[in-house]
Amino acid sequence: MADDNGIITIEIKGLEAVNYQLMELSEDLRKKAIRTAALSIAQKIKGDALARVPRRFGFLAASLRARVSSKKENIKAEVIAGNARAWYAHLIEWGYQPRPKIGGKDAWGRERKTKRSRQVTKGGYVEGKAFLRKAAEQNFENVINEFSAEVQGAVDRHFALQVRRERIAIRKARAASGITEE
Repeated sequence: MADDNGIITIEIKGLEAVNYQLMELSEDLRKKAIRTAALSIAQKIKGDALARVPRRFGFLAASLRARVSSKKENIKAEVIAGNARAWYAHLIEWGYQPRPKIGGKDAWGRERKTKRSRQVTKGGYVEGKAFLRKAAEQNFENVINEFSAEVQGAVDRHFALQVRRERIAIRKARAASGITEE
């Protein structure tokens, strides 16, 4: 599910009923419906990650964002953590090994020649919090159901709008010809 770069990819297959409904729409409306559904799912994952993110100053929580991008036929929804102010998002997500402090002895036991002499951080490893991965895994089971529900809603909205436009056109045609409704 997650690759070496920490990108979790969910490919949705097996939605034949939704696919048939999408084929009834024009190309631009189809892309819009899929983008809307993908953004909705990404925002739900973002909301779950926001509840899990560790907060010290709030910069990491403020850096969470959901976005949708598309290239040709591929539509990609992303939940991104980190920005210039919260550059450490990957360290909190995946964990890290602390660096030695300035002064005192370095990681190899050699004496550092500095004005300040501090203790070296003992070895070890800081475990990651995995707030984004846990949010994605928790919502993984619901992705297909939510995606199909969102697309179904978009298709329904489109056809309801089309019916309203047709009714308005019929009323205008009747009013222009002098026919009154009973």
